[in-house]
Amino acid sequence: MSVGAVQSDTFPISMNEVDTYTLNTTQPDQGKFFLTDVYAICNDIDEVILGAVVVSVGTNSPSYNNIIPATVLLGLNDVDLIARVGPSTSITPIKGVPESTDIKLKVSTPLTLGEGSMRVIMAGFYADQEF
Repeated sequence: MSVGAVQSDTFPISMNEVDTYTLNTTQPDQGKFFLTDVYAICNDIDEVILGAVVVSVGTNSPSYNNIIPATVLLGLNDVDLIARVGPSTSITPIKGVPESTDIKLKVSTPLTLGEGSMRVIMAGFYADQEF
Protein backbone atom coordinates (compact mmCIF):
# COMPACT_ATOMS: atom_id res chain seq x y z
CA MET A 1 0.00 0.00 0.00
CA SER A 2 1.24 3.45 -0.91
CA VAL A 3 0.13 6.44 1.14
CA GLY A 4 0.43 10.20 0.50
CA ALA A 5 -0.31 12.65 3.33
CA VAL A 6 -2.46 15.75 2.97
CA GLN A 7 -2.88 18.73 5.28
CA SER A 8 -4.51 22.09 4.70
CA ASP A 9 -5.22 25.07 6.92
CA THR A 10 -7.91 27.48 5.71
CA PHE A 11 -8.37 30.76 7.56
CA PRO A 12 -10.44 32.84 8.13
CA ILE A 13 -13.81 31.26 7.41
CA SER A 14 -16.77 33.44 8.30
CA MET A 15 -19.40 32.03 10.62
CA ASN A 16 -21.80 34.79 9.51
CA GLU A 17 -22.67 34.05 5.90
CA VAL A 18 -23.53 31.21 3.57
CA ASP A 19 -20.37 30.66 1.53
CA THR A 20 -18.02 28.04 0.11
CA TYR A 21 -14.26 27.77 0.76
CA THR A 22 -11.63 25.63 -0.96
CA LEU A 23 -9.82 23.46 1.60
CA ASN A 24 -7.53 21.58 -0.79
CA THR A 25 -7.12 20.42 -4.38
CA THR A 26 -6.42 16.73 -4.98
CA GLN A 27 -3.05 15.95 -6.50
CA PRO A 28 -2.35 13.70 -9.51
CA ASP A 29 -1.23 10.09 -9.04
CA GLN A 30 -1.79 9.99 -5.29
CA GLY A 31 -4.01 6.92 -4.97
CA LYS A 32 -7.45 5.45 -5.42
CA PHE A 33 -8.91 6.46 -2.08
CA PHE A 34 -8.89 9.73 -0.18
CA LEU A 35 -9.52 9.62 3.58
CA THR A 36 -9.82 12.79 5.61
CA ASP A 37 -10.69 14.29 8.95
CA VAL A 38 -11.70 17.94 9.31
CA TYR A 39 -11.54 20.17 12.40
CA ALA A 40 -12.92 23.68 12.96
CA ILE A 41 -11.18 25.94 15.47
CA CYS A 42 -12.99 29.04 16.71
CA ASN A 43 -10.77 32.02 15.98
CA ASP A 44 -12.86 35.03 16.92
CA ILE A 45 -16.39 35.28 18.28
CA ASP A 46 -18.70 37.85 19.84
CA GLU A 47 -19.53 37.52 23.51
CA VAL A 48 -23.19 36.94 22.67
CA ILE A 49 -24.14 34.64 19.78
CA LEU A 50 -27.28 32.83 18.74
CA GLY A 51 -27.52 29.72 16.61
CA ALA A 52 -25.00 27.15 15.49
CA VAL A 53 -23.02 27.01 12.28
CA VAL A 54 -23.74 24.11 9.89
CA VAL A 55 -21.01 23.02 7.45
CA SER A 56 -20.37 20.19 4.98
CA VAL A 57 -17.35 19.07 2.93
CA GLY A 58 -17.25 17.68 -0.58
CA THR A 59 -16.54 17.92 -4.27
CA ASN A 60 -20.14 17.83 -5.56
CA SER A 61 -21.18 21.37 -6.46
CA PRO A 62 -23.34 23.05 -5.23
CA SER A 63 -24.06 20.85 -2.17
CA TYR A 64 -20.44 19.96 -1.26
CA ASN A 65 -21.55 17.12 1.02
CA ASN A 66 -20.20 13.88 -0.50
CA ILE A 67 -17.19 13.66 1.86
CA ILE A 68 -18.77 14.93 5.10
CA PRO A 69 -22.53 15.59 5.21
CA ALA A 70 -24.05 18.65 6.88
CA THR A 71 -22.73 18.87 10.44
CA VAL A 72 -23.80 21.23 13.23
CA LEU A 73 -20.80 22.76 15.00
CA LEU A 74 -22.23 22.69 18.51
CA GLY A 75 -20.24 24.36 21.25
CA LEU A 76 -18.04 26.42 18.95
CA ASN A 77 -18.77 29.50 21.05
CA ASP A 78 -15.43 30.61 22.49
CA VAL A 79 -11.96 31.32 21.10
CA ASP A 80 -9.74 28.25 20.65
CA LEU A 81 -12.55 25.71 21.05
CA ILE A 82 -12.32 22.89 18.51
CA ALA A 83 -15.14 20.97 16.81
CA ARG A 84 -14.63 17.84 14.73
CA VAL A 85 -16.51 18.11 11.46
CA GLY A 86 -18.07 14.86 10.34
CA PRO A 87 -18.62 11.42 11.78
CA SER A 88 -17.32 11.04 15.31
CA THR A 89 -16.59 7.32 15.14
CA SER A 90 -14.99 6.83 11.73
CA ILE A 91 -13.10 8.41 8.88
CA THR A 92 -15.07 8.73 5.64
CA PRO A 93 -13.42 6.93 2.69
CA ILE A 94 -14.07 8.47 -0.71
CA LYS A 95 -13.43 6.39 -3.82
CA GLY A 96 -12.15 8.00 -6.95
CA VAL A 97 -11.89 11.69 -6.16
CA PRO A 98 -10.38 12.81 -9.47
CA GLU A 99 -7.02 14.55 -9.53
CA SER A 100 -7.05 18.34 -9.56
CA THR A 101 -10.48 18.40 -7.90
CA ASP A 102 -11.25 21.09 -5.34
CA ILE A 103 -12.42 19.84 -1.95
CA LYS A 104 -14.67 22.50 -0.49
CA LEU A 105 -16.23 23.38 2.84
CA LYS A 106 -19.70 24.90 2.61
CA VAL A 107 -21.21 27.00 5.38
CA SER A 108 -24.90 26.30 4.79
CA THR A 109 -26.27 27.81 8.01
CA PRO A 110 -24.51 30.80 9.61
CA LEU A 111 -24.92 32.26 13.10
CA THR A 112 -28.25 34.06 13.51
CA LEU A 113 -26.87 36.64 15.95
CA GLY A 114 -23.31 37.75 16.62
CA GLU A 115 -20.16 37.45 14.55
CA GLY A 116 -17.36 34.95 14.43
CA SER A 117 -14.71 33.32 12.30
CA MET A 118 -13.01 29.96 12.34
CA ARG A 119 -9.93 28.20 11.03
CA VAL A 120 -10.49 24.84 9.36
CA ILE A 121 -7.78 22.17 9.30
CA MET A 122 -8.11 19.18 7.00
CA ALA A 123 -5.75 16.26 7.59
CA GLY A 124 -5.84 13.05 5.64
CA PHE A 125 -4.15 10.78 3.16
CA TYR A 126 -4.44 9.01 -0.16
CA ALA A 127 -4.23 5.22 -0.29
CA ASP A 128 -3.63 2.92 -3.27
CA GLN A 129 -5.41 -0.15 -2.01
CA GLU A 130 -8.86 -0.96 -0.78
CA PHE A 131 -9.26 -1.56 2.93
